[in-house]
Amino acid sequence: MSLLVYFLGTFVLLFHGGQCELTWEKVLSARLDDIVFDMKLNDMSMMKQVKDLMSMMTATNQQLASFEKRLSDVANCSPKSVVVDEISVNIETYVKKVAEAEVGRRMHLLRRGLEQEKAASMTRFEYLRKNQEQILLRTAHMDKRLNVTQVNVSNLEHEVIGTVYNTSIFLEGSRRLKIRRKR
Repeated sequence: MSLLVYFLGTFVLLFHGGQCELTWEKVLSARLDDIVFDMKLNDMSMMKQVKDLMSMMTATNQQLASFEKRLSDVANCSPKSVVVDEISVNIETYVKKVAEAEVGRRMHLLRRGLEQEKAASMTRFEYLRKNQEQILLRTAHMDKRLNVTQVNVSNLEHEVIGTVYNTSIFLEGSRRLKIRRKR
């Protein structure tokens, strides 16, 4: 449909324009060039994909050949050969080294864990020690305040006793004065 619109538009332009030098041949030639360019571009893309696929197949074939060679090497080994004895010695040595390495790694982890726990315990101990010092300081401060409070209560007690004594003397004097006035 878009191609038809393109051709009709070009025809109208040529027919009505008069000044345009485009001819049907030039329009068709330009369109043909565009189509050829698109086809070449698609062809190059497909060629690249085919080359990539061929290189992947080559790599896969090489890996298969290597695997087959290793399989044939394993199949050619006999149980009584010297190679098998060397392999078993090598395996024992390898297993011992792996075991020693694992024991060493675990011991290192254990030591590191113990050191971390010791550091954490020391931090907690230091925190508790500081709290104990603060509690002792607060206790001493509270003891001083208690002694001051006891002294203040004692002083207030003496003041109250003096006030009660003075009040009782005053009341006794007032009562005697009332009695004298009534007489």
